Amino acid sequence: MENILVIGIAGGTGSGKTTLMDNLVRRFGEVVTVLSHDNYYRRIAGDVNERGRTLESVLDQYQTTVKPMHEKYVEPSKKYANIVVPEGGRNFVALDMIMGRIQRHLDDTEEL
Repeated sequence: MENILVIGIAGGTGSGKTTLMDNLVRRFGEVVTVLSHDNYYRRIAGDVNERGRTLESVLDQYQTTVKPMHEKYVEPSKKYANIVVPEGGRNFVALDMIMGRIQRHLDDTEEL
């Protein structure tokens, strides 16, 4: 029987979610499956270069919609997190702790 561990990585734009996930994938390879709900904003270049928007319009959208929604929905959700990782995947102490927890889970699964 397979023992599944689900890890949700959430946070605001630029918080290090993708870096954290990339480090976990690098460490655990094919054992990890990623269901990404990211890339909802790290798109300024695409908006300007591919969609013909001005930098000013992208920044205005960020200030009027993205930032307020972050403050209303994402920031308050921290209180429900098991752990909060300041600086995302660049926080090597937290990254090591998370990797250790995943490894223990994998080791325990092998024993079943």
